[in-house]
Amino acid sequence: MEISNEFILKDSLIKLDKTYTIAFNLYKSKEFEQSFKTIASVSIFLGILNKLDPYKFVLWKIKILGIQYAICFNQKKPDYNNYLFYFTSLISYEVLHQLAQLPTNKRFYDWKVQFFKNPSEFFHFKDNHGFDTALTELNLINHKEIIFERIYNFCFESLPLLYGIRPEFLNPIALDKYFNEKIIELAEVVKEFEELTSKDLSLINVTIGISVREIYQIIN
Repeated sequence: MEISNEFILKDSLIKLDKTYTIAFNLYKSKEFEQSFKTIASVSIFLGILNKLDPYKFVLWKIKILGIQYAICFNQKKPDYNNYLFYFTSLISYEVLHQLAQLPTNKRFYDWKVQFFKNPSEFFHFKDNHGFDTALTELNLINHKEIIFERIYNFCFESLPLLYGIRPEFLNPIALDKYFNEKIIELAEVVKEFEELTSKDLSLINVTIGISVREIYQIIN
């Protein structure tokens, strides 16, 4: 009897949710090592989601990264390197989530402008003592502006192109111009973006991992 993709997806989501709940409860109980091991075991389910429902994959990736970076910071001996990696990866996937909601939801553009104007006030960094603590402990605090610039360039310039967004659509004014001047119909763009939400994200996952590590490789 052949098992349908729908059944596989549903089963994976159930197992993913159960595993996540166990890991979260372990984290709340400050059993950080066991929590981290438990959350790491969901990789097989994430792989299935990536193939069958990339949009849900991104949402779950955000939740899991949230636990991972919190564990790295709050464990008895903080792992600041991996804290920065998971924290910045989470930002990348949250931007990816916003890209998946274009062109009807334009929050991506609001985030892009806000980060460009004042990254310290961007909601991920505002009053975030953990980020500054990690940079200080790793002797990176003096490179904070360079790090912000690198995060912006990757999340708001490179990542959208890698996802498949047209270069001209990275600017909301240009996008509106396309519609107002009837250069392209809204329905055509909506269809184009909808097709992106079903694409395999394997290459993007690898690129986020590599690029985020490179953000913090500062040459003194």
